[in-house]
Amino acid sequence: MKEFKTDLIHFGYVNKNGRIYSDKDIDMTDLNSHVLYGEMGYPTRLEISLTEVSHRITDLEMYGDALYGKVEVLETPKGKILKNLMADGIKFVFRPRGSGKINPNGTVTNYKVYTFDAVLAKDDAFDRKRLRSSKLYKIINKLNENILRNTH
Repeated sequence: MKEFKTDLIHFGYVNKNGRIYSDKDIDMTDLNSHVLYGEMGYPTRLEISLTEVSHRITDLEMYGDALYGKVEVLETPKGKILKNLMADGIKFVFRPRGSGKINPNGTVTNYKVYTFDAVLAKDDAFDRKRLRSSKLYKIINKLNENILRNTH
């Protein structure tokens, strides 16, 4: 099992999606008392699909303007894919899945966090030369197609 500590969400500034999260407008009730299970990509549903789980998140803590957590990549089929992709040097970030309101100015209010999912880091999402040399190129293509399908 691969484990590491990482940032999950930053508060008070515009992120790459043009959103601004405030720790005062996010409901993270009971997140610390539960183990969170996440998936790869950007699922369009709020509930977790056990057949898609790739990792779990524990030990949530605030440091400065960010929430951090311990990510454990699991020995599930999707977890093995995630672990192999990471071993091939593909970078992932972990981003929140939740529901709320995105205001015209980009601020997010009444946001309920359900989990944090593994998504391709922007730097690697378009590094085609490196991806093509990966043994897992077909899997990456499928992930990219799913991400694109879910964001349009």
